[in-house]
Amino acid sequence: MNSAGLQPELTMDHLPHYRLPRCGAINPLAADDPNHRDIDPRGLIKLWEPPRRRARYVMGVDASAGILHWDRYHRNDEDLTTDNGAIEVIRCGDGQITPDIQVAEYVAPIDAEDLADVVALLGRLYAGSSDYGEALCIIEVWPGPGLLTQRRLINYYGYTNLFRWEYLDSMIPKATNTLGWTSNTKTLQMLWSRFSRHMGKKLLKIRSSYLMDEIADLQNLPGKTFPQPAGEMAHDDRVRAMSQAIWASHDWGLAEDIPERESITRDTHKVNWQASDITEEAMFEEWEEQFQRLASDY
Repeated sequence: MNSAGLQPELTMDHLPHYRLPRCGAINPLAADDPNHRDIDPRGLIKLWEPPRRRARYVMGVDASAGILHWDRYHRNDEDLTTDNGAIEVIRCGDGQITPDIQVAEYVAPIDAEDLADVVALLGRLYAGSSDYGEALCIIEVWPGPGLLTQRRLINYYGYTNLFRWEYLDSMIPKATNTLGWTSNTKTLQMLWSRFSRHMGKKLLKIRSSYLMDEIADLQNLPGKTFPQPAGEMAHDDRVRAMSQAIWASHDWGLAEDIPERESITRDTHKVNWQASDITEEAMFEEWEEQFQRLASDY
């Protein structure tokens, strides 16, 4: 406790004391070290900043069938083509001016239930101001094995701060009792549209060079609603996890992204031209300027 009676913020020195899952190793990175790259980052829990107690965090998860009991000590070239399980953690902005900031990332070709161990660790590490003591977590539960990740989180870890699915095809979006993100043609189209627009407005600060590589490798293919990675060794697991985190962080299911309208003010002061000493030429110029101002409002 400090002199103000508040608990101190966690620092990078605290992080190694957290109990790590078998398939993870903490790799703290300084925020001013954007060129730090590992030859193979899989299995490393990458942290760009320590948790802040007053911040709001959201965690996106894209699970994979992976390789049972995979860890960094048993890697080989063949598992580079295996889909990764990915976790992306962001510190939430306001969606208007302050951007969302990537604070942590974990990627590895591990089993969906093994991924739950890392999800629970990062979700409680980056609890922030959550009343649950856990970051809000959004997991793709269909298609794919993400439902197993979610069930292990609930049954084994008692993790309850999970994204609740909503139906958007009604006048008022309807919340359901279904937990997790479901991917289909319609939802993937909305997910990519909102995510790409969010990035275009510069409302996401990405710190992972690997995530940037995945975004750069994406290409639009006929019949696909979400861009696909180009090349046999390319992946999109980080992109999917991050786009889900952005979706959940701004509650796009319940609130539309409508910009505030600027109020239009008009000069209502009327000039008594007859009482002024203005010349006829200057009066016509003033009239023209007022007309242009009024026309620009429309």
